[in-house]
Amino acid sequence: ERWLLDATTTKTPHTVLDQSTQVKVTVAASTDTAAEAVHELVTAAGGIVEQAITGKPPIQDTADVVIWDLHDSPELQLEWIRLLTCQNPHRIIALLCSFPRSETVQAAIDAGATVVLGRPTDGEALRGVLLLAKTALSASH
Repeated sequence: ERWLLDATTTKTPHTVLDQSTQVKVTVAASTDTAAEAVHELVTAAGGIVEQAITGKPPIQDTADVVIWDLHDSPELQLEWIRLLTCQNPHRIIALLCSFPRSETVQAAIDAGATVVLGRPTDGEALRGVLLLAKTALSASH
């Protein structure tokens, strides 16, 4: 996954989120390498990665945010996205996929995904997801 290597090695000026902005994140990806690279991006963006796993994110996961790097189209995972959402409707679910098409993105959003990001992605996009989660958490407390 060349884009992950580029994203984790490219140093761009940014402000890391302060401690009060950090949210708990689960990273899921189809390969160990992808999970590790997304873990590094999330950490660089200021998130606290509670677990990085290969495969689908666990339904019973307690993280504030699930960042799921999909190898396939989100359309193949709509039922799992629904299950994740039903288990915790307040959780932010961010999907990473190659070439997201508008109808695919809409189907994923309808199933409960919060955002669908295309690959390659970068720290700025993930930082936006973390800020969204922090805002949602603040509003719910």
